[in-house]
Amino acid sequence: MRLFKSRCAWLLFACVLAACNLLACSDSASVLDNPDAPTVPQSSSAKSSSSALGRFDPYYGADSASGEPVDTAGIVALELGLCSADRKNEIGRTTFCGSTCYVICDSSQWRYATMDERDVDGFPEDAPEGSIRKGNLLSLDRVYVFEDGRWRPLTFVEKKLGYCDSSIYDKIDSVRGSYYYCMAPDGDGRAEWAEIPAVQADYLLLPDSAEEDDLSYGSRSGRYFLYRLGKWHMAVIEDVVGYCYDRREGLVAKFASGYVVCRSDIWMPALREDILGPCNAESEGNVRRVRAFEFACESGSWIPVNLHSHEVDSAFYWDASVDDLGRVRLDSATATAGYFYEYTDLAFSGNSSVEYPSSVNTMGSALRLAPLVAEYGAIPLEVKMGDCYSRPYAGLGFNLWNSRVWSDSSEGVDIRRWEGLCIAYESEAPLTLAIAPEGGFVLEGGNFHKVRLEARKQAGMINIPFESFVQDSGYGYPESLETVLSSAASILFYVEGEPEKKYGFAVHAIGSLHECARWSEPGKK
Repeated sequence: MRLFKSRCAWLLFACVLAACNLLACSDSASVLDNPDAPTVPQSSSAKSSSSALGRFDPYYGADSASGEPVDTAGIVALELGLCSADRKNEIGRTTFCGSTCYVICDSSQWRYATMDERDVDGFPEDAPEGSIRKGNLLSLDRVYVFEDGRWRPLTFVEKKLGYCDSSIYDKIDSVRGSYYYCMAPDGDGRAEWAEIPAVQADYLLLPDSAEEDDLSYGSRSGRYFLYRLGKWHMAVIEDVVGYCYDRREGLVAKFASGYVVCRSDIWMPALREDILGPCNAESEGNVRRVRAFEFACESGSWIPVNLHSHEVDSAFYWDASVDDLGRVRLDSATATAGYFYEYTDLAFSGNSSVEYPSSVNTMGSALRLAPLVAEYGAIPLEVKMGDCYSRPYAGLGFNLWNSRVWSDSSEGVDIRRWEGLCIAYESEAPLTLAIAPEGGFVLEGGNFHKVRLEARKQAGMINIPFESFVQDSGYGYPESLETVLSSAASILFYVEGEPEKKYGFAVHAIGSLHECARWSEPGKK
């Protein structure tokens, strides 16, 4: 019995000595330990503090996002052995923290393994260029590609559309309403998915050749293309429906997804009467349809009868200086509302365009404007007026309910409780702020209720009550402000200018009436 006790005591002494030797073999106190911490846990509270460094994942155990050194290194070394150069990047699993913890050897010390490191644990250090491999952690849901000697996670677009390599060069596809082109590398560059406008996607998908004067309709952009003299050109409306002149006055023609009418030598969006016919005693009570919209003939007018009027909060406010998404947050039941999109005269076969500062990448997702608001605390842009439409315009907009992009079929919401709008902006030219109702081109012929704001060299804020919003005269279809406010689909802000001229403007904040009072001028926060 004495011998047994002596052997037990000797074994216990040997274990303690081994632990001390392991700690002493460290290059310094910081090799396996935090230099400011004791070399062994001093109390139960110290243990709990140590465990707190690791984040417990019920699926994968504790983890640390920042990769701190393990502060109970002696225990880890006893369990996993010493960390040395020949074990670099080796990940081990230990239970010293009271649950399962993951640690990694970085040549001289054990430290907590980050989620990123664990996700690629076991991946070969060398693999064929372009190799694809799924990450280890289901919670991260990542896929990796081996590129330039390292594994990197695929981007959202690459995960959805595939890795852009020689097998899919020139492929065009879409994600969340944006179009992408798998572009072959230029020189020593690398192939990548490049975001392209819808009209470019349509153009690139055209056949290489066609019969002279053949027309092709691009469903993505709503533009027509004309094949002439051996190449494709963007067609103007006259190429599609012919010229508008006195003998064709009042003629209605199908154009793109809608209708146009010949008036005073100009093709204009067709009005309800042009498409539905006169509303008179003979048609009283009739219900007729234009695309998805129904109209009833009542007392001499075609009245919309199936518009949406979803409920939203009584106020809203967006401020670029505090926004991190490049998206207006709305009390909407849909996750697609509030995204900024470009709004131009494309619907009138125009060619005006929007340009962003070249120093900021605005490509890549529906939240493409997030880099702009992060860099400038505003949405700055330059608009170029085209020369294909008699009243060119270009700017931005966002929908209030169910669509990420401009659409005449976006559903409407009731905004009457907002009482008006406010906006903080600066602009080289007068800025138009407009409210488009559901089915705006069918209801109003594109002549939306709007207010024109003066040009501002410095950012400033203004409140505009709803009664200030009116329609222009001379085109479109008159609609009541009450109908527009009870079924508002989009808020638009844009510049109307002279053909082929450029104008700069920036939007800093926008909200319902008086909500912009919380906005501060740049430099005064």
